[in-house]
Amino acid sequence: REKFFLNKTYREEKINRIKSPALLKLVRKLLSQNPQDRYNNLREVMNELRSLEVRQEESRSLALASYNRCRDCHQEFIREFYDAFIEGLPEPYKEHFQNRQRQNTMLDSAIYLLFDLEAPENQKLLRSIFTGSKSADKPNPHPAYPIEWYERFLDTLVGQVSHMDRKNWNAEVEASWRNLRENALHLIRDALQ
Repeated sequence: REKFFLNKTYREEKINRIKSPALLKLVRKLLSQNPQDRYNNLREVMNELRSLEVRQEESRSLALASYNRCRDCHQEFIREFYDAFIEGLPEPYKEHFQNRQRQNTMLDSAIYLLFDLEAPENQKLLRSIFTGSKSADKPNPHPAYPIEWYERFLDTLVGQVSHMDRKNWNAEVEASWRNLRENALHLIRDALQ
């Protein structure tokens, strides 16, 4: 705690890890050196936090509705997603994605995890995926994948959704997907370190 307040470089490094612009603004206002720039009381802080929570939930709802439209209206969504994702992967890794029934289940599980990353139990699950093993005889393959593959996975997902949900795609829906992508990558990077 002392290091955080006495070492400005350290403090800025920690603060800049906050991915949400609205949350970053709130934290900077809380920590402002000028007392007149801070919140007047705890009630103002709580109101701002509640507002932030509502905006995040609305954003997640937009992305989830977009994904559900793709799954409901495009029977080939998962096949096309995996075709696009696998393209360009090294041959030995392509085999991992051949069981499409398994991949359907895994994609849905990953997506619904993505939509609720803030839940502590999901953050714990995500960390265990990258650091643990499923069992002694079935080691977890995820730690072997570089971060670029997760970026590719998420970029391919967003690209497929934007293509298949193009009638409803707009700046707000795109922003909600980008926010989900950044939050997921932030947690994945932390888990892989």
